[in-house]
Amino acid sequence: MKITIKKLGLCLGAVVMLAASLTGTAKAEEVIKFSAYFSPEGFTHKGIFAPLLREIEEESNGEIKFEIYSSGALGKMTQQYDLLKNGLADMSLYIPAYSGGRFPLSEAATLPFAFTSVSQGTLVLNELIEKWLAPEHKNVKLLFMHTPPPAGVISAKKTVAKVSDFEGLKMRSVGAVGTDILKVLGANVLTVPLPEVYAALERGVVDASIMDPVSSVSYKLHEPITKYTPLAFSSVATATAMNQRRWDSLTPEHQAIITGVIKRSLPRLIENYNGENRRSLDVMKESGVEIIEFPAEERERIIEKVLPLWAEWVEEKESEGVPAKAFMVDFEAARKKYADKP
Repeated sequence: MKITIKKLGLCLGAVVMLAASLTGTAKAEEVIKFSAYFSPEGFTHKGIFAPLLREIEEESNGEIKFEIYSSGALGKMTQQYDLLKNGLADMSLYIPAYSGGRFPLSEAATLPFAFTSVSQGTLVLNELIEKWLAPEHKNVKLLFMHTPPPAGVISAKKTVAKVSDFEGLKMRSVGAVGTDILKVLGANVLTVPLPEVYAALERGVVDASIMDPVSSVSYKLHEPITKYTPLAFSSVATATAMNQRRWDSLTPEHQAIITGVIKRSLPRLIENYNGENRRSLDVMKESGVEIIEFPAEERERIIEKVLPLWAEWVEEKESEGVPAKAFMVDFEAARKKYADKP
């Protein structure tokens, strides 16, 4: 068959148009910019987020990719929410208690003796996300929340073995509620960013800090301290979210992959944290950190002193227009539901 130049041109044009059409219908690769204030060598990356992000990439058959900016490359720990809200990062994690009252209900995790384990704290918060917590995290898609092991007291030199030992102690606090707890116990409260706690302990700027073993070892705080009292009287909630516009730009299929992987990963997160907590305690002991026993009767005295903070917190939030009383009904029910989770 004789093909003229004109016909050949028309055929080639049709092929090009078909190729363009097929390319347009193919799923484009989604590159998600993940901002991390932590080191790629620490547990938070290796034990939680590296496996989580890798599983999302694998389940999407490579259609979702993550660009990871570690060690605060895009911003400090306290700047992560604003990075997300303003679209400078697509995905990150941040600590609501560090954000100056922006997330009042999320602060409930820091109430004294709220949680007894990683499992209880993590499961309670995630159960309350849809109804209570997500609405206060504006301009972001709140994906999940978790808590590290409940914190005790790390101390450079001084022993904390009874309630009176808090009196006059220079202590670093975590958030407004943590500050209130320490003030009730008679401590002198100082605000020190987590990356600066090592130097503050080493130089005697602070005597002690509320801290859990995993965070202590992750930030090498087992080096300047000599004592740890495992009181488990405070927790810090961490939120992981995406910029809302970036989330909305994903296909429903990609959104389902992300939420599905996260839901399946929560038991692994809890298991990994529990294992890391045990390992961190061993590291502290091997470094010569003395584990201080806090007598049960002294612990009850602390509970008696700080228990009024719950009612005060509720009343303060209600006065600010936050529905804390209604929230607390669900919060208490969830705490009871997961009370026996290790």
